[in-house]
Amino acid sequence: MKTRTHTQTKSTLAALAGLAFAAGAAHAATPITILNAGFENSSTSIGNGNNTDIADWTEDVGDAFVDMNGTTWVPEASDTLYIGSASVNQDLSHNWSATDSFTLDLIAMNPRWSGGAAGVRVQLRQASDDVVLWDSGLVDVSGTVTTTAPATYTGTGHELSWNIDASTFITGSAGEQINVRIAAEAGTVYADNVSLSFDTVPEPSTTALLGLGGLALILRRRK
Repeated sequence: MKTRTHTQTKSTLAALAGLAFAAGAAHAATPITILNAGFENSSTSIGNGNNTDIADWTEDVGDAFVDMNGTTWVPEASDTLYIGSASVNQDLSHNWSATDSFTLDLIAMNPRWSGGAAGVRVQLRQASDDVVLWDSGLVDVSGTVTTTAPATYTGTGHELSWNIDASTFITGSAGEQINVRIAAEAGTVYADNVSLSFDTVPEPSTTALLGLGGLALILRRRK
């Protein structure tokens, strides 16, 4: 009798684990469209191959342009955002929810050949009123770029990634459209290849209901 009870318990736990896994699998990460995320949509160049018109992004006051020098630069052999004491931002086609779990990725580094201090700040904001929902803080990306072609980079920063739980937002209103902002607040910064995705995390009550529902289904099948 004990063996049967133990086997039944194991079966119940295994079934509930399967339901939990299925629930998680149903909420795969969904990319959020960022237009011109790699800053490649640039055609009109000025001195030194630089473009001051950054397509699809709103430029704040300061020194911001697309560096079009190609293979002589890092972080990649293509156009790159250059910002000095400035920022750019873009309204995104997603209305945030407290159950959102975001993943934000960005390449950022110091573009100075001679090295020196450089820092980048990234924010998620509400598009309607610029209320800051999440702030990366000032991230040190100091380093040195060589003058060789292709250039190499030695320093801190570079490939940055954040996991952001929207349930921790203490400002803003759920259901509002979000905005992403990239700012250089110490020295000058290269930024490139911005990406943002979200997953929906079930609320605890939802998870509990799934578990109870699974248990009820198992018990019904045993009758």
